[in-house]
Amino acid sequence: MVSLTTGPLATFSAKIDLGFLLGLYREEFAKMLHSIREMRNKFAHDVGPLTLESNEVKAKAAGFEFLDTYNYFRRKNARDVFISACEFALGGLYTIRIYKQRLARPLEEDDAQGDAERADSPR
Repeated sequence: MVSLTTGPLATFSAKIDLGFLLGLYREEFAKMLHSIREMRNKFAHDVGPLTLESNEVKAKAAGFEFLDTYNYFRRKNARDVFISACEFALGGLYTIRIYKQRLARPLEEDDAQGDAERADSPR
């Protein structure tokens, strides 16, 4: 069994890269995940005072710029941008997980019958 606490998949960065290489998400999504990771690491490991409005943290938010194509409003501050990115990432990863589970599960007879009935019903 592969240990996830040491070795090639021990870091969040490695897992992000693997997901991208497996084609689970596009480059923009991987960049956003890396930006979230970098911001989290900055807050977890820096000993000095730091806020989401700090220039160092704002620079790491560059990976979030593609979110503007999905949102009809512009976020006003760095906190809103970070929260939106986290929500978007969690939603995307959840969708990937559910989709992969559905593909891995064979259709049961009841599911196939229900699909046939839905196909025959008028819309």
